[in-house]
Amino acid sequence: MTKEALNRLNGWNGIVAGVVLILSAVASISAGFFAAHLMLVFLFIGVYLNQRKASGILGIWAFVIITAANVVFVGLQGLDAFLIPGLMGTWLLGAFDAASPLLPGAIPFVVGTFAFGLLLQAFSFQRSGAFPIWLGWSAFGAIFLNLLNGWLTLPAPAALLAPLLMGAASIGLGMDMRKG
Repeated sequence: MTKEALNRLNGWNGIVAGVVLILSAVASISAGFFAAHLMLVFLFIGVYLNQRKASGILGIWAFVIITAANVVFVGLQGLDAFLIPGLMGTWLLGAFDAASPLLPGAIPFVVGTFAFGLLLQAFSFQRSGAFPIWLGWSAFGAIFLNLLNGWLTLPAPAALLAPLLMGAASIGLGMDMRKG
């Protein structure tokens, strides 16, 4: 598969991830967040591969931190949604519930790590010029809003801004990658 074909495919992945993230937030479908974050893992791999030469060490650190945080988040969501309820005999009844055993303790650490990685990513976008700068800063802004929501518990309309902003950044990255 050529680099251009892989970029187009990953671009579609980013667009679909962004749409799923936005729809999941608006409709409060927790399983959609799991699917969207799983797709984001692959999107960020493509993002790194497109800017690796121009972004240097900043780009590799951003990629490693974002990917690690996202993989841990997806893994915890998967365990929390499928394995633990299955073992407890309550298959999918409490999936992605706030009272679940794994997510509440890990979320602040994972989101904070993801925020740091996206901050590095925003700077690497500025440095490399491979992607529009607003995409990096909007993704960081989304995670920053998530952190704020965790500390302050924002009202429902404001809490929707974070996934909407991240979805828009994902769609923007996807569209930019599809261009080649």
